[in-house]
Amino acid sequence: MAQVKLVLFLLLATSAVACVVPRENMVITESVEFCSDVYYVNWPIRIAADDVAVICSGTVLKSWRGGTGFAVENRQNVTIKDCHLVNHDIGFSVRNSSRVFLIGNHLVKTQVGVRLMNVSGSATLNHDVSLLGAFDVQESAHNVLSLKNKRVSGIFCAHNECNAKESAIETFMRPKQTPPQMSLWLSEVVTGKSVERLRAWVLAGLA
Repeated sequence: MAQVKLVLFLLLATSAVACVVPRENMVITESVEFCSDVYYVNWPIRIAADDVAVICSGTVLKSWRGGTGFAVENRQNVTIKDCHLVNHDIGFSVRNSSRVFLIGNHLVKTQVGVRLMNVSGSATLNHDVSLLGAFDVQESAHNVLSLKNKRVSGIFCAHNECNAKESAIETFMRPKQTPPQMSLWLSEVVTGKSVERLRAWVLAGLA
């Protein structure tokens, strides 16, 4: 029984130290899970690598001075999920990037929730009660911009998909398939006399 208790203690201790404590001017170069607590972060957390996920488990990031919560610049394949940002001028600032996914975050008392500048192929699905607006979108197109608590509207919707359903966003976030991958999938899934015609049609659309 004592050995079982020791094993459980070690497992709990390991899980307790597995999370990362966010801090000001933090530079993230690999995927992390932030610890569950309230942290005062007055300077932005910067994403400095591609293929990175930041997961918040009950993490609340507050600012005394405004500023920016997260800064993503010249990056691709970045996911930031389930973070609570409070009292920032800009919750998320994304520049010159693609496939940046901001999902399940809560933005409270921010001036602007998400600022996008020269961004494409990205998606948002947050809960936003920003004071001035949920989005500031400049020179950005082919993104999916949605909120959980209200509809999105603005001139930027002419070049971006606004108010998509959550299931559509999940599909949009999936890794893009190459023509060989799609060809293999079709050969395994599709049967019948029209298979070659269908394969040719799909692959032509991917070219």
